[in-house]
This record gives sequence, C-alpha cells and structure tokens, in this order.
Amino acid sequence: MLIFLFFNFIFVNPLFSQECSREEYLEIITPSFFNDLEKVSDNIKKDDRLCAMFRYYKAMDVPSRALRQALNYYSQNFKTLKNQRYISIADYSQDSTRKRFYLLDLESGTMKNFKVSHGSGAKQTSKGYIKPGGSNKDLKMCMHRDGTRTNMTRPGFFKTGGLYPSKGSCNDKNKKSKTLELWRSKSSSWAKNCSHQEFRNRSGGLKWGWPKLPDGRNNALKLHGLNEGINHQAYNQGVVMHGAWYNTEEIQTINSGAMGRSYGCPAFKPADNSEILPKIKGGSLYYSYLEGKCDLDMKVINKQNSGWEKFCPEG
Repeated sequence: MLIFLFFNFIFVNPLFSQECSREEYLEIITPSFFNDLEKVSDNIKKDDRLCAMFRYYKAMDVPSRALRQALNYYSQNFKTLKNQRYISIADYSQDSTRKRFYLLDLESGTMKNFKVSHGSGAKQTSKGYIKPGGSNKDLKMCMHRDGTRTNMTRPGFFKTGGLYPSKGSCNDKNKKSKTLELWRSKSSSWAKNCSHQEFRNRSGGLKWGWPKLPDGRNNALKLHGLNEGINHQAYNQGVVMHGAWYNTEEIQTINSGAMGRSYGCPAFKPADNSEILPKIKGGSLYYSYLEGKCDLDMKVINKQNSGWEKFCPEG
C-alpha cells in the first residue's frame, strides 16, 4: 500500500508542492518509512520518496538549493545516521537578523526556524579576540581550510554527537574586567572556570557563558565534520552547537536584531538552544550552507555530494 501511494503521488500528482497538506504528507511518510527506506521496489526508488519530502518542505519556504543538497546527501548516507528523524540546515547566505536555521522533523512533517550566529573570523590581538557584530559582512571573505583555527563558520555536512557540559577558563584580564563584572549566580566570588558557565551580574542578568539545558547539566552539542579536507577536524577544533549570552533579547535589541558573533560555532538564543539540541542530538544530519560566502570550500563539498543537481528535478 505504501509503495502504491508513493507511485501514485510521484507520477500522478505533480502539483505536490501546492496541494499536499500535512495530513497527506503523513499518509505518505509513515513511521515505517524510515525503517524501510533501503527496502524499496524496483519501480520506486528511495530518492523518489525523499523527493516527496523535498517538495513538501520547499513549499514551507525552506531554501530550495540547500534543501536539495541536504536531502541528496541524506539519501546517500542515511544508514550512517542514528537519528534519522531530524535534518537541520543553517542557511548562512541569509543575514543573521533572519531565522535562517531550519529544523525539519521528517516524521511529524513540521518545520521550525530560528536565528543562529555565525563565526566572526576574529583574530587574536594584544587585547584578546575581537568579535564584530551587526551584519553579515564578516562572512564574505570566509575561506577556511582545515588545520587552521580562524574562528570562521565551517561549511558542509556534519553529524551531531552527544550533549555535554562545557566549561572554559577565565584569564586574568577577564577576571578583572570592569565591563563584564562576572559573578557567580549565588555568590560574589570568582570561579576558575567561567567562559562556558552561566554567570550573572548583581542584578541577575546573564552576562557571560553558555546557558544550561533544562536537565541542569549539559549545554553544548558535539559536531563531527563529514567533508574531508573542509570540516573533518571540526570536532578536534572544538566546534560545537550551544546557546550564548550574546544572543539574548537584550543584546539583539542593541544590535538591531542581529545575532552576536561566535568563534565559529552555530550559537542560538538561550531559549532556542533548549528546544533544538535535545531533538537533533545523537547522530542527525546538520548542513552548514555557505554558498555565496565560502564558494571555494562549497565547490569541494558539492563535488563530494555527487548527483545533487539531479535530485528531484523541477517540472
């Protein structure tokens, strides 16, 4: 019956993107779809099934080029993904004032999008790292290559790992800073580890650190780069997903709605971080899309993602 529905849909109803409701999507993409994806008949290929997903999510305004590339990669590598339910895409061709991180729940047929930070490309100076904010201009010269830590956003495909409690260290300059005034939440003393912990000022406002997730322990998600020569050292270089104090509503108001700049990590608003990370953890596909920003790297990534141009052709 499932095969018949796919055959009927793909070849009889070409107006999927305009006419398919969520209810109709769920009739086609059943829970058994994920278990049976590799067990398809000769007349219906797995790419045809994923093509149905493409048309559905494209109609929900997920950027079509990035979506096509992500689903093509998914179709070729889904066996290596333990968490096949979610695909996430960060479209860094859009400005950081936009909700450019797309979370696709393939099983429920829903999509939510969020704001996400990109790396600043900040370089170390005598005064520490400089993190510019406000616009997307610091992505225009993104030419990151593996083996160098440039604090730029890494492009390409990633597989998510597990959640973990991240801690960093405060240097003497930060401890004596008159502008940050970092304090423990429940005391007025300094801590040795602070850069990734949650610290608040005397008024209770979050001033520094990576806010914890609801379980009270973990605050970051490990990422494993899948593109050799481009991002495969991301895990060793400490590139993770996390929430950030510099993405609070207060800071965004100061920056006219723009997200703060990270040191290369996809960083979210604290509340969004708590919603996103628990869902996509444990082996889901994440695509960092930077065409128009990191074109030299993206050419390599697209070459490694063979056949994406022919995936679910229009018309």
